[in-house]
Amino acid sequence: GMSFKIKKIFGFMFSFVSLHTWARWTDKWNGICKNNRSEYVSVPTDVYHFFGELEKREDICRRRKVMFEGREMYIPAEYDPYLKKRYGEYMQLPPEEKRLRSKYLEFDLGKYSE
Repeated sequence: GMSFKIKKIFGFMFSFVSLHTWARWTDKWNGICKNNRSEYVSVPTDVYHFFGELEKREDICRRRKVMFEGREMYIPAEYDPYLKKRYGEYMQLPPEEKRLRSKYLEFDLGKYSE
């Protein structure tokens, strides 16, 4: 009904800008926030997006280096509580009918320095 019409209008208005441009604008917008002292951070991923994705900064922003599929990568230092909250017993493969179906795009925003 009405919500579909609103989505259609917004989709039409935003369709004139490429995904690359939206990603760059979003990155710049998020870069405006310089508050590194907030107690919580948002981790907008998968089906939850910004809903239910507030995490304690100390759990998510502290990180550790691990080897994953032959590559060294950074992960949150306290990953276990986050993964348990999102997936329950995440080390057990769920039945196929209960698995999340997500699509991910690789998108390069350029070189960043730490």
